[in-house]
Amino acid sequence: MNAEQEQIYSKRSTQIVNILKGLAIWMVVTVHFFQSISMHPYIEMLANCMQLGCQIFFTLSCFTLCLSFNKQKLSYWQYFKKRVLKLFLAYYVMIIFGVVYRVVFAVKGGTSVIDAINIK
Repeated sequence: MNAEQEQIYSKRSTQIVNILKGLAIWMVVTVHFFQSISMHPYIEMLANCMQLGCQIFFTLSCFTLCLSFNKQKLSYWQYFKKRVLKLFLAYYVMIIFGVVYRVVFAVKGGTSVIDAINIK
């Protein structure tokens, strides 16, 4: 296979993996939607089969991470550090958002900052 054919093959396989990841995401969303409503037993059985969407998504995500590692030609440590920084940044942003939301709106009872300001 020449370089052009390899590039086309790689692009095509990446598109297929992305389509499969999209289907897996759709399966997970469908399961969560159908958990909140009562339905016919056959539809419930089909929705239960879609619980595999999470496992499929994680497997495909690991596969694409391996492809990304092979493409970037980084050492294990550099690659790990790059991935961890991306994950922790998103993680800490959401933690800060959650704490601010909790303090301002006092989720599940308690006095919020907004209620404390409006004391009469």
